[in-house]
Amino acid sequence: ISHDIRNPLASMEMMLELMKTGELSMEEITMVTDSLSESLNETKSFLDNLLQWSKNQMVGIQPKAAIIPLKDVVEENIRFFKWNAGRKKVMLIDEVPKTIKVKADREMLKIIFRNLTSNAIKFSLENGYKLFGAGYENNYIKLWVKDNGVGIKQADHGKVFGMDSFTSKGTANEIGTGLGLMLCKDFIETNGGKIWFESKENQGTTFYFTLPTVKEEEEEGIESLLSQS
Repeated sequence: ISHDIRNPLASMEMMLELMKTGELSMEEITMVTDSLSESLNETKSFLDNLLQWSKNQMVGIQPKAAIIPLKDVVEENIRFFKWNAGRKKVMLIDEVPKTIKVKADREMLKIIFRNLTSNAIKFSLENGYKLFGAGYENNYIKLWVKDNGVGIKQADHGKVFGMDSFTSKGTANEIGTGLGLMLCKDFIETNGGKIWFESKENQGTTFYFTLPTVKEEEEEGIESLLSQS
């Protein structure tokens, strides 16, 4: 969760420092103002969601399943991280088909993508990439988030989803709490899926996870309701 709050604040902090030192022209300030404003709005929205999630946590997490066009969530996620990815010259590549829909809690899904994206940027080298993809696998949608960063040491593979707050500094000395992947695992399993990863040191990491696909009768039921309204 700290990733979602720290990232936009770090961007705004850097921007203010550049403005104070006079290193930015008025034209450059105008160019980044819209991006920072959007980032601030996203953060405010996230905090509202976080408060609601905290409330639910007190009585047990109860996901609100909905039929979600996956590409909409991925595109929103890319907009959220555009500034931070640009700072490290990391390309965010969206290869999610427009037709894929998943059945999940929208806010939980957004937090899952934000944590996986933040981690990938954190451990990416300059001029690296981060790729989002998805496809059908039996009665599930298989999603993946792939990067070509520094990878995870083999000795640390068993710690990634553990309770010991596994964390390390990023390639630009970024810090984290180590709780993000635990939260992802919790949310994915709560929504009826599973998560795993493949990684080699100095070759990058791919996180995979599954979510239930939308059944034909559910799709037809929604279309019927829309036609009646």
